[in-house]
Amino acid sequence: CKALKEQPDVNPALPYAAERKAQHDAFRRAAATALGAIGDASAVPDLEAAAEVDILREAAGAALAKLRS
Repeated sequence: CKALKEQPDVNPALPYAAERKAQHDAFRRAAATALGAIGDASAVPDLEAAAEVDILREAAGAALAKLRS
C-alpha cells in the first residue's frame, strides 16, 4: 500500500528523467495489480485513493474489481 502513495523523486535535469519516472509509474501500477491478486480487503481504501490518480486508475480499478467480487 505504501508503494501506491510513493511519489517519484526525479530531477528533470538528470539524464533519463522521463524514463525514471515511467519506471516509477510502472512500479506503482504493479503494486496495485499485486494488491488485487493478494486479495486482502484492507487494501481497498488505498486502492480507492489510487484510482483517483490518472496513471493508477486502470490498475487500481482492476484490483478493486477483484477484491469486490
